[in-house]
Amino acid sequence: MRAIASKILALAVSVGYCAAEAASIDVEPISSKAVLINISGSIAAGDSDRLKETWESQKNHPSIYLDSRGGDVDEALRMGRFLRAKRAMATVSPGGTCASACVFLLMGAPFRAVTAYSQVIIHRPYTTSTEDLPDEVREKNYRERTARIRSFLDEMHFSQDLFHEMESTPPEQGHLLSEAELTRWGLNATDPVFQESVDAKTARRLGVTMEELVKRHARIESVCNSANDSSAPNISTDLDAYGKWYSKCYSDVEHGIR
Repeated sequence: MRAIASKILALAVSVGYCAAEAASIDVEPISSKAVLINISGSIAAGDSDRLKETWESQKNHPSIYLDSRGGDVDEALRMGRFLRAKRAMATVSPGGTCASACVFLLMGAPFRAVTAYSQVIIHRPYTTSTEDLPDEVREKNYRERTARIRSFLDEMHFSQDLFHEMESTPPEQGHLLSEAELTRWGLNATDPVFQESVDAKTARRLGVTMEELVKRHARIESVCNSANDSSAPNISTDLDAYGKWYSKCYSDVEHGIR
């Protein structure tokens, strides 16, 4: 059933991918110190400039919410590089979809999250142009586009195996990534270079070595598992209390208290 639903959604994505309308880039204030930039709709030429203008008009460091079916590949690559340069946090909106070229925005942000009930769909990148071109020109364009995408993946520290996965999936089919695949490819994780930077800062703050910090982080999954602690609130009945318990447990383990 999931496979059928995935193909239906992928077909909708493929059809919508050809739309020439620009993406919607909207600002949503969360608090006096937090703001979201919502990127939705089809990505088109000029959207990277609009994203830059929107970002730089904010007083506080924005976070990014994605809900896009894709669009112009090269524009998406530019937007992804911009998000990396700004050390952005990009999240696929709850219940939203990040498909096709949108995935390059998710890759570009060094801090990434895919929320519950949201979807990430990949397929072979292709041009949105319907221009009648000779085969040799299409071949040249294909090779150059492939080289640009491969270079982007290298810059963002993604395996070229992910590109092979894209290339093996026709646009009209699409591939809805499972949670395991999102984890495997690192699409719901922090970029390794930026994670090292965060960890080094944490180690300095705690006055411990990186080796010791890694050991403490390795213990968090088992120590802060509610199944192993009878005092832990029930996540199903009191999510807020569970969140506070987990945060304290995480901090205690990280500080070497537990």
